[in-house]
Amino acid sequence: MQTGGLFNLIIYSKKGERGDYIRSLANKIIQKFPSRLLFVLVDPNQKPDYFQTTVSQEPHPGHPQGMACDSIEIILGESAQQIAPLLILPHLISDLPVYLLWMLDIKENSLSKELERLAQRIIFDSEAAEDLPAFARSALNHYKQAGCAIADLNWARMESWRDLLASTFSPQDQLRALEKSKEIHLTYNMIPSPHLCHTRVQAIYLMAWLASRLNWRFEHLTNDRKDLSFFYTNNSTPVIITLSSASCTSLSPGTLTSMHLTTTDHASFTFTRHLDFPHQITLEITTPDQCYLPSQFIFAKGEAGGSLLKEVLHKGTSAHFLNVLEHISQLPLLCPNGKNSSSQGIV
Repeated sequence: MQTGGLFNLIIYSKKGERGDYIRSLANKIIQKFPSRLLFVLVDPNQKPDYFQTTVSQEPHPGHPQGMACDSIEIILGESAQQIAPLLILPHLISDLPVYLLWMLDIKENSLSKELERLAQRIIFDSEAAEDLPAFARSALNHYKQAGCAIADLNWARMESWRDLLASTFSPQDQLRALEKSKEIHLTYNMIPSPHLCHTRVQAIYLMAWLASRLNWRFEHLTNDRKDLSFFYTNNSTPVIITLSSASCTSLSPGTLTSMHLTTTDHASFTFTRHLDFPHQITLEITTPDQCYLPSQFIFAKGEAGGSLLKEVLHKGTSAHFLNVLEHISQLPLLCPNGKNSSSQGIV
């Protein structure tokens, strides 16, 4: 059986933590693009200096010549992580791009910075962040210090919504309506899964993208355990963006289910996801003078690994993503009891 690949993909995570989810991401990648997979898994149940390397082959589905992809699994004890770069380097296919998927909270992790020296692109997973503003600050520091391109899975998951809003408000008159926003209400699926439990992150990303693109100034936020409300000013006009949770068993955790926008001149834009056909979005626009016929939009059908695939194929670092990180990095972690807590904060 022949082996080959188009790039090296390093996946760094904890053993047993979201394991099935991580492997499903990787399998979707190699189905479309054969690559060398390196799973680096930290096992806190092993002796601190323990390490073990296992090499296997993953058949490439549907390949007529029976091509396979090499899969290398490296198990590390807690203190053995310091030698991870030395264990990884011999297994990389030279002259092929190296992508690093970092599935842990980055904070100020020196090891992730060491691994970045091997990679052309690092893809973070903000789902692993316990403090989203701290994650944003660390991601920006990584970008400035390491020099490689950065991305995030939750940013990729919101691409369809960003494209929809950009196309909806691209005409000049509609853009003016967006600039007159008074209140925006985002609803997301709050039902978690074993691998996705920070269900607010995607909605926060979309909120921060809008605020950063329209140059709104953040004032404060309130968190009443049910709704998370962000208060902005657009010049001297107040703007409120509220994130509300809903229970939708048919949708992935954190998926946006609706968006309702009202303007200072009483125009209304309502985007609603069809729960029975979740890739279908309906847009209803009303103004004091007109009520438009509803418009239908179809999102590309998502699949496990789709967000990772987008970021692997993307070139460079999105300037919009950097602006969003800058915006989120300045947000406080405000809780009802006045104390910072990851379980009650904005993740």
